[in-house]
Amino acid sequence: SKNHKAAVYGIVEALRQRFERPIVLVPHCEDYSDDDHALLEGVLKENASYWPDVICLPKLCPAAHIKWVISKLHAFVGARAHATIAAFSSYVPTVSLVYSFKGEGFNHRLFNCLDYVVKKEQCEPEVIVEKLRLVLDNHDEIRKKLQEKMIEVRKGAMRAGHLLKRIISDKGLLER
Repeated sequence: SKNHKAAVYGIVEALRQRFERPIVLVPHCEDYSDDDHALLEGVLKENASYWPDVICLPKLCPAAHIKWVISKLHAFVGARAHATIAAFSSYVPTVSLVYSFKGEGFNHRLFNCLDYVVKKEQCEPEVIVEKLRLVLDNHDEIRKKLQEKMIEVRKGAMRAGHLLKRIISDKGLLER
């Protein structure tokens, strides 16, 4: 929609002007009714001559490739849960644009705060710029915190896996 295009344009332009760094647009959802790539690529094409430092990942880029690209970024600003999880699990300091409790929950669990969250009703370019400034100012501390938290998350996942295996085994559902 025109509103979404204007929002993307405003955010990208504000980030470009404030930080003067290359920007990678990362489309994550390519559902027929909710196509990030069409939106991001469309805005980029309309502004390509003004934005030589902005690129967009190609359509239908495999998830593993998207995660690899995200893992190489200095910082990430994202709205899609899987993309922000990719950033968190790769220790990339992230500003989460959240539209549900899920995004808030991830951030609260990782940081015990919502300092790096922009809620839907706050989603203005100036707010995102300030949150990214905060993330960049605390970059090393955030990366270290993510590394520590991911160790805990992985241990928890392994415990859950062992518990699930025991439950399945006790019920006779596991092949022997």
